[in-house]
Amino acid sequence: MRKREFRFRKMALCVPGSIACSGSFIVFGVIAFSYPRASDIAGAVIFSVFAYFFWLVGWQSAVRMDSVGVKVDNFLVRHYIPWWELADIAVGSGLEFRLRNGDRIHSLMYGESIIGQAMGYGYTHKVASRMQAVRQEMLSEARSESSGPLMYNSRFYMAPWPPVVILAASELIAVLALVTK
Repeated sequence: MRKREFRFRKMALCVPGSIACSGSFIVFGVIAFSYPRASDIAGAVIFSVFAYFFWLVGWQSAVRMDSVGVKVDNFLVRHYIPWWELADIAVGSGLEFRLRNGDRIHSLMYGESIIGQAMGYGYTHKVASRMQAVRQEMLSEARSESSGPLMYNSRFYMAPWPPVVILAASELIAVLALVTK
């Protein structure tokens, strides 16, 4: 049986991230097809980095919960918190995952913001409540065997396919621009 996973992302970051990522491709395409002596292959790499950055902020950064624990992905860092180490999910200056040892893990996706402070983090409080409900549901299904680390850890994390797909698409645009010149 496949293990259930709940993902939490803020659409206010996902949508602009997607638009900016797509915009990087469009701008690169316009430049590549407009300038006959442009360095299209190198330009594809540069624009891929921009597109990947926007993908990291909008889609890679998320909170994932399953029967083993919580994964908080912040840009290129993954924080893994087993359920037994998680003391609370609360809103301080943005969303916080409080560990039993007193450490606090913040989420980039639901982080501190001027608008959030001015509005009292109402949206973040609703998300924290939904996460608490998922936590209770997951704890009732929690398995005794663990498929993840047994203790909190933080490590570099990069899904391999997004940068490859982004670079391949950019290079395809560059090759098409070179062929049509």
